[in-house]
Amino acid sequence: MKISHLSNYSYDEIEELLKREGLDQRFQLSYEHDKKIGSTCQVYYAYDLLHKDQRLVALKFIRTDFIDSFVSYDDLLNLQRTKNCLYKPQTVIYNRRLKNFDNYIPIEQYIGEVGRICPHLPIPRCIENGTKHLKTSNAYLIAFEYIHGRTVWENLVRTDFKFLNEYQARTFVRLFIEQLLILLKHHIIHCDLNGCQNYYYKLYDEIDSSKQNYEQWSSSEDGEDGYSSMSGNSRQSSMDDLVSLSSSSQLTFIDFGWSICTADSDNDRHEILLQTLQSLFERTPRIVQLFAGRNYWDFRRAIESRTQGLKELLDHPWLTQGDTINKNYL
Repeated sequence: MKISHLSNYSYDEIEELLKREGLDQRFQLSYEHDKKIGSTCQVYYAYDLLHKDQRLVALKFIRTDFIDSFVSYDDLLNLQRTKNCLYKPQTVIYNRRLKNFDNYIPIEQYIGEVGRICPHLPIPRCIENGTKHLKTSNAYLIAFEYIHGRTVWENLVRTDFKFLNEYQARTFVRLFIEQLLILLKHHIIHCDLNGCQNYYYKLYDEIDSSKQNYEQWSSSEDGEDGYSSMSGNSRQSSMDDLVSLSSSSQLTFIDFGWSICTADSDNDRHEILLQTLQSLFERTPRIVQLFAGRNYWDFRRAIESRTQGLKELLDHPWLTQGDTINKNYL
């Protein structure tokens, strides 16, 4: 069986693949969670039988010829050995034609391992020993821990995709920039917000939980603040949930198709960083409403012209004026 970006394989076929690869003793497919079929990968939910709570994981099958970027296996070993969240990989290549998987791993696996070792980062994390090159299927399997309610997409689903008022928009954008700066500090850049192919969110009507509050997670080893996590039923959630996030809150980023591990942590004007921020205003359905104020348009132009870096943008009048404005504005 070949994993194809055009085919929709049945659960039986995926179970057969897991059994052939000796992974059926580790993962048991979940039939109550819908599979996700993306343009370059397929994702199936499964239970991790080796975990004491049989946690839910996302099994991402990527065709090898659709993997954009690779990190050396030595870098992975160094990261695991040092457990240094600020470790900068020495060998990162961008080449879809790589055939030698003995010395390299997909960048998705490396970033997921960073997330596993450094759980304070706003990125999904791999599960331990949950990756494998499926040579017989021309594919690579990466198992990510399922994190309910903490992705950018899930947090936006909670707004019913209504246009945010200006107070909410400022709060969201400021939080987004702060998280980009954290990623940059750890030599990671992220610019893919395609929610339609995000395998970390359930379908809208499936998001349901009895919890209606925020959960506090532990602080990280390197001193960064802990963060609050959204949870609860999206239909019952108030729009105020979004703006009530503190500055230390975390929006988990999604999809690593364009992550770059060699980012210069001193350069917060990187083109991809600003493209990522600009995409918030341009994607559909719209995350940020179009406002008429001069400060708002100055902020948009500053992003588009690349005249300011992220740290400068955090001090922009449009983002700072919200401290005194009524949250029901607009």
